[in-house]
This record gives sequence, structure tokens and C-alpha cells, in this order.
Amino acid sequence: MKKSLMLGCVGACVALSVWAGVIGGSGAKAAAPAQSVLGPGLYVFQSRTRSSTCGDAEPDGYVLSFVAAIDGVPGDPKMKMQLVNTKYFVDWTIQVTEKEVLAESRIGTATDAPESHFEVRFDKDRFKGTGSRTYMGKDGQGKPQRCRVNYDALLKRLDI
Repeated sequence: MKKSLMLGCVGACVALSVWAGVIGGSGAKAAAPAQSVLGPGLYVFQSRTRSSTCGDAEPDGYVLSFVAAIDGVPGDPKMKMQLVNTKYFVDWTIQVTEKEVLAESRIGTATDAPESHFEVRFDKDRFKGTGSRTYMGKDGQGKPQRCRVNYDALLKRLDI
């Protein structure tokens, strides 16, 4: 009885392995990664103001630096990024193409909620590009208006 039960279990395991392509190479080959530009890991994300429409951010060369954790499956063109040392624009969605990384973030769900996005391309050992953030501000007379800050963006992997 025990012997037939064990043989049945072994037979089921072999059948599942063959079905999954583990034994005999009869299974489907692993698909090539959809992208090999950006992988999960720890990064530094930096921004430097280029211009602003409401005059509340000056292009003075000041660089903001953030630690960014990028999570996802290696090769997947869709990933998540979280900035760990800020309370603004913490959660980002990332879309990776062959040559470009596009990132989007939003604070809240309101129609006029603050938004930020950047587009970067691989350049030597880092990703460089530009981005912008928009939010509701006030004009010179105190009337509400949509403000925009344009910035240089840099994303560099931290090798630990």
C-alpha cells in the first residue's frame, strides 16, 4: 500500500515536471526580457530646477537628492519606484521602453492634484533627462493658477 502510494506520488511529480518543461526540454522556452535597460534595486534620483511659471522655484543650480527603491520583476517594462526620504511624490509608476524610462507620480486623487513626471535615457552609467511637476498655486494677484516647474532629472543605480 505504502509502495503504491509512493509510486503514485513520484509518477504525479514526473508528469507535472514534464508538463512544466522541467524534464526533457519539452516545455516552452523562457521568454526574453521585454527590456534590459532598468532593473529593480536602489537608485539615487536627483532633480535640478530649470524654470518655473509661478516664480516660486529659481534655476539656481540647487540639486535635490532622493533615495529611490525601484521594485518589480527584472525585464518587466512596468515597475514601481518609491522615494524614501521625502513626503512629496513618494510613489511612482515607471514604464521602460528600449531606450527610455518614463516615470509618473501624483499626490492625491483630486482633478487638480499635484503631478510630477520625468523622462530619462541611459547615458554611460546613469539615466539623464528632464521632467516637470505641476500644482495649484497663485498668480501675482492671488488668483489660483496651475503652476509648473521644469527640472533636469538624473537616476543612478547604487551598487552596494
